Amino acid sequence: MTEVLAQFQGDEATADSGSALAFLDRLENSDQLTRLRERTYALIRDMTGAPGAVAPPRGVDVGCGAGRAVAELRGRGLQATGVDRSDLMLQAARGRHPHLPFLEAGAEDLPFEDHSLDWYRAERLYLHLPDPAAALAEARRVLAPGGAIVLIDPICDSGAVDSAYPEVTRAIGDALVQACPNARAATRNHADLAAAGFGEITPHCHTIMATELAEAAPLLVDLGLATATGLDLVGPAQAAEWLDDLRRRDAAGRMLAVMTFTITVARAPAA
Repeated sequence: MTEVLAQFQGDEATADSGSALAFLDRLENSDQLTRLRERTYALIRDMTGAPGAVAPPRGVDVGCGAGRAVAELRGRGLQATGVDRSDLMLQAARGRHPHLPFLEAGAEDLPFEDHSLDWYRAERLYLHLPDPAAALAEARRVLAPGGAIVLIDPICDSGAVDSAYPEVTRAIGDALVQACPNARAATRNHADLAAAGFGEITPHCHTIMATELAEAAPLLVDLGLATATGLDLVGPAQAAEWLDDLRRRDAAGRMLAVMTFTITVARAPAA
């Protein structure tokens, strides 16, 4: 497992917090991931908007990392609290956003009263959860009747790259599937939400595309290629050839990388 995945899967003893934070910053600064986040914020607003409401909708961003989404949600008029089980990530979040609330907890044991939240958001979290049913049961507990849940996960092996070495690209997808406990979360969330008693379940497809290596590198190289080489699915020579090919395509202005995410939204059952 790469140091980045070690951090996100709770293995802080072997994680490099600096590497994980640098990875998150590169990923979340990208235009493509910014647009993905914005789409989820709009879905939350659409699902919780109540004309004439006295208080802004209250909710939680689970697996909040360094707190970027919490700050953005607050800026859009939503009462957001960030929750993460990683002390390293929470230190970063509190340092960057000292005026915002961040709590240490896992998705299976949230520090909120029963039915006290209007919305729940989790981005790139459920693929790392070995027991998504427990997390969804907890989400149902904290959400008010009719409350909104928004789950965002990548289809780990959906990556497609214009490359002379497609076998390396396929190996990267295989590596990410092997490395994540719930790697099929993007397509399983729909059924898992139904099994947990949620209703009005609607999946949305969101494709991210990069035409420059710098934008594709966080997912494609820092995470994907590093995981594939770490699991010995790609050898050092193969990795170098594949990366050199991408650099040549990038320099010539003819690189394209694509990956698909699903955004699955639902409502907590009525009382």
